Amino acid sequence: MGQICRNRIQIQLDAFALVLLAAGLLILPLPWIGAAFLAGAVHELSHWAAVCLCGGRICRLRVGVRGAVMDAPPMTEGKKLLCALAGPIGGLCLLLIGRHMPRTALCAAIQSTYNLLPVCPLDGGRALESLASRLFPQRIAHSICRFAAAATCVFILLLGAYTTFVWRVGILGLLIAITAVARIRGNSRKTPCKVGQFTIQ
Repeated sequence: MGQICRNRIQIQLDAFALVLLAAGLLILPLPWIGAAFLAGAVHELSHWAAVCLCGGRICRLRVGVRGAVMDAPPMTEGKKLLCALAGPIGGLCLLLIGRHMPRTALCAAIQSTYNLLPVCPLDGGRALESLASRLFPQRIAHSICRFAAAATCVFILLLGAYTTFVWRVGILGLLIAITAVARIRGNSRKTPCKVGQFTIQ
């Protein structure tokens, strides 16, 4: 069942995410942190703008280790598709300023590419779920989403193995692939795609 919005948006901050942010400020170069923050802000604002243009509103904003997650009331599948893709599209638009802000463009490209993976709760998974629900019965749509998620995880693992054993760049490529798949599977179990309340990340 969808969530009924109150008059004011609910904002929730994860304390652990704040600790990680503080640690990042101490360890990582400040220009890169600023670039990642700007890319993330454009991504989320693009989602927000799309929801507003579709006649909806954000009920809750949660900021945690998975980034910013916004909840909105139920929408039509067409509107959900548009709102899900708005974030990555907004991020990819930052490539146009890559000559002047290369760090921001790179962060936006990585973030948008990752979010377009067809795995829930990523934007690509939400978009695939909405598109499949428009074209097929619900049971078939869910099967398509599960197959796409499994195929994506297998592809990432194969790519990691290829970089490790064929390109011989060391074990780092495989470790990154395993970490990415574990994160994707964990997020998918915590926030699956479902009918009703619309969540965008």
